[in-house]
Formats: sequence, structure tokens, C-alpha cells
Amino acid sequence: MNSFFRSVSIALLLVGAAGAQLVAQDPPAIPPAVAPTPAAPIYPADTEPASAELPVKLVLDRSSQEIVQTGVPVHVKTNQIVPRVVVIQSSATIDGEVEEDVVVIGGEALINGRVGGNVVNVGAGIVLGPNARIKGNAVGVLGGIEMGTNSVVEGDAVGVIGGVRKAPGAHVGGKTSNVALGQWVGSDGFSLPKWLKATFTELVLKLRLLSFRVTWVWIVASLFLGLHALLLLAAPSAVHEVMTTLSERGATSFLMGLFSLPLAALASLILIATGVGILVVPFIWAAVFFAGLVGKAGLLQFLGTALGRSAKQEPSPLVALLIGSALLSVLYLIPFLGLLFWMTFALWALGAALLALVGRFRQERPVPAAVGATWSAPVPMTPASGIVSSAGSGRSSGPSPSEPPPTTATLNTITPESPSPMPETVPLLNAPPEPPIVPEALTLPRVGFKDRFLASLLDWILLVIVIAWFDLDRLKPALILGYFVGMWVWRQTTIGGIVLRLRVVRLDGRPIDVGTALVRALGALFSGLALGIGYFWSGWDPEKQGWHDKIAGTVVVKVPTSQPLV
Repeated sequence: MNSFFRSVSIALLLVGAAGAQLVAQDPPAIPPAVAPTPAAPIYPADTEPASAELPVKLVLDRSSQEIVQTGVPVHVKTNQIVPRVVVIQSSATIDGEVEEDVVVIGGEALINGRVGGNVVNVGAGIVLGPNARIKGNAVGVLGGIEMGTNSVVEGDAVGVIGGVRKAPGAHVGGKTSNVALGQWVGSDGFSLPKWLKATFTELVLKLRLLSFRVTWVWIVASLFLGLHALLLLAAPSAVHEVMTTLSERGATSFLMGLFSLPLAALASLILIATGVGILVVPFIWAAVFFAGLVGKAGLLQFLGTALGRSAKQEPSPLVALLIGSALLSVLYLIPFLGLLFWMTFALWALGAALLALVGRFRQERPVPAAVGATWSAPVPMTPASGIVSSAGSGRSSGPSPSEPPPTTATLNTITPESPSPMPETVPLLNAPPEPPIVPEALTLPRVGFKDRFLASLLDWILLVIVIAWFDLDRLKPALILGYFVGMWVWRQTTIGGIVLRLRVVRLDGRPIDVGTALVRALGALFSGLALGIGYFWSGWDPEKQGWHDKIAGTVVVKVPTSQPLV
């Protein structure tokens, strides 16, 4: 059995044994009422009580596990003791005691109690309350250290881009280092301006593009929204071509955007190396920037239109642009993913604009004239006249000079009283093609995102259970790839697809082979790396295809009855 299940079983046995032991014990006696005891004396911050006895509450609140949190503030209460505190993207307040280190990234570290190790903060600074004590070093990056009355840092105090500020009675046992940033200082001469500190904390440390605590980014976002709306009104055809390209060639657009920036950078380096071409580099990047603007306008309209159609409403272009902007703004607010969303959509928009530009260039190129004689439709030939009408040249031709002229007997063989024979026609060179036979599977209704998601969820639950039960973590990639490829080749579906009556079929009607299944699996990986856009694509695509379906030439259909596994 897996070690996880063994650990759970042992834990359950221990909990049961402890509960039985507590039940077997006698209930504690209720102590008699006693007179209130006088308040405990307050000792100075640098001294310890003479008695070795500690309050009972300290023992009960002692924890043997360190506190590690992400995005959640941590509060070590008075008389509480913990080994270590690590907080990311939030703040920490230490009113009790931490035996070792305190690390806070992206929030403020407020120390009112004792810390037995070092205190490190990045993003918002360290604040020591009155009588706070740090036995190790204190390092505050971008915010510095603010020491309250009678606070003590026994080691070094380093304030990087923020400095160290001491109140009366504050003491540093080691060295005090103040690292400023030129003119970027606040009114006290050390701390940074609030807007710059908020920008670093909310955007850089949290890796997102928008934050409600940073005002200036919303002003910039509003300016770009105005540019996109202006492009929509000034060049609606260009924006519409980008939207059409996204709808028809979504995966190709993302790949084009992914490779366009490195190619532009390489071309710029080559031009700079030549010396003469250095003047062309600004125009290259100006063209890339403008293409990105047009592509982003088309992307916003495309997303807004897709959301409107899902709600069975067709919004106007400007309303669709606003809907798409609101959607991306929500995605840009997500910590640790907002910047990744922005990069993905920016590359996608740039690639779609470049593909639309290439398509327009191909349409404007003149079509070359056909070389050689053209075949024209056959015309009737009557034996009475011996004349064949040439439709290709628009003239009539008589008998060939090399042939003898028709005689009187030949002319009299057909009289006006005799019925005219049926005209003879030259047989067609190629017979008309027969209508293509549509495979039966392609006549079934195609499946969008919802049913696909539910089927995939069932498949992943099954895979997680199997991998955890048999302890197959090392074989996880091969097992996942083998499961999907094998099931698609064997039954054209998966376990989740069997439950929801789904089947994967090829557009040409042929059965799925190993090569098609591998291409579809790798395409599914690509759809996931693009923040799942390739999967969501099946929700609004007219053909109900995800990116991996378009790459492999497959669709997912709904079968009328459940198909057995064997």
C-alpha cells in the first residue's frame, strides 16, 4: 500500500487510542474560587524573570511546527512560541516569540515580541515595537528598518533602500548600514515614496500587471483602452481581419507571436552589427508595437464577441471591446499569474496581427495569367453542315483544305423531309466528381468545452488515484501519455469519455492511429502551456475544435449510446 495511506491509517489509530485514553481518565476537579492574585511584575526588556517557572499558557501554546503561509497574514499571539515563520505576499505580526528566523516577502514584518534568529523582509520594511528584541540580524530591503523605543537588535541592522531609523532608547549591537537610492527618498530621508513602494510590492513581487493599490497603472491601462477604441473606429477592417484570423488560426497565431519577438531581436542585432542598418532598428520595433496594438484591439473584440455569443447576444464591436478589456483586467489582477496572462495574450495578439498582414499581402498580389491552351466545353457537330463551332475562339471553321470537298451525293444523303439526326458531342475529358461520402461519425453532434472538461476531470481523478495508490510518481509522465494515447488508439475515447458518451474521430474518417494520438497529446500539452487557451477554444470555435484538435485534425463527437470498454 502507498506510504500515504499507511500514514493516514497510523494517524487514525493514534487518534483513536488517545481518545480512548482521555475517556478512561477521571474528569478534572473544578478548583475552588480563590481571591484574585496581584498583577505580575513587568521586567525590563533586557532581563529575564528570576524564577524559572513559566506560565502554563506558554507551555500550552508552544508549537513544534513552523508557520509557512502564502498570501495569508500571520499573527503569533502573546505567550505563543513557534520555531520559525515564513510569509510570502502578506504581512507577519510577532507579539509572542519565534525561536529561529522570521522571513517576510511582499508584506510588513511587525515585531513586538522576541525573535531568536534573524529577521529578513523584502518589500515593506521591518517595524520594531517598544521593547522588541531580535537576537540575530535584521535586514530590510525596500522599506528599511524602523526601531521603536527601547527595541534591540543584537546583530547587524541593514536597511537597503530604506535605511535604519531609531527611536530614543533603540539599540543595535552590531553594525548599522544605511543603503539609500539617490533621490528616491521620502520625507524622513530614508524611506521610499509610497507609490514606488506599492508598485514594487504589488506589481514586481506579486508578478501581476494591475493592482487596486497602484493608481498609475489604471491610468496607463485607460490610455491603452482609448488607443484600442480609436483603432477600432479608424481601421475597422484591420481589426476585423485580426479577429477573423484568431477565429480561424488561433494556434498558429500564438506560435507566430511566440517566434516573432526573437526574430525581431535577432534582426535588430544583425542590423546593429552592420552599423548602417542601425537606423532601421527603431522602425522595426515601432512596427512591432503598432502591430501589437492592432492585434490587441482585435483580440479584445474577439473575446468580447465570444462571451456575448455564449450568452446568446451579439454585442457591437465597441461593446465587445469593453467586455474583452474587463475580462483581461480581471485576469491581470491575479497574483503570480497576471504577468503570465499579459505575456500570453500580448504574444497571441501580435501573432494574429502579423498573420492578418501576411494574408492581406497575399490577397493584393496579382494573379499570374494561365500558361498554355485552355480547354473549352464541347459544342454540337452536325453532319449536315460539317461545321464545328469553336467556343474557345468564337468563330466557325469549315472543312479542312486537305480534305476533299463534299460531293453532291453526299449533300443529298440528307433531305429536308428526312428527320434530323441527333447531334453528336465530343465526350468530356473528365467525368464530374462524385459527391464525397461523409463518415457516419462526422454526422454526430460535436462537443464543446463543458463536456470535454467533465470527461478530462474524471480521467485525471482516475490517474491521480492510480499513481498515488501504486506509488508511481517516477513514471507519472509516461503513464499519463500512455493512458491517453493508448485509449484514443484502442477505443477512440477515454474512461471519462465513455461515461459522458464522447468519441474522438478524425476529419478524414480514418481510425486514429498512434501518430495521430501522439500529435494530439503533444498538442494538448501546448494548449495547456498557453494558459489553457487551447482547451477553452473549443467553447467558442465554430467547429468545436481545441487547438490540439486543429493540430491533429480531429473532433470530439457525442455518440447516441454508451460504448463499452471491452
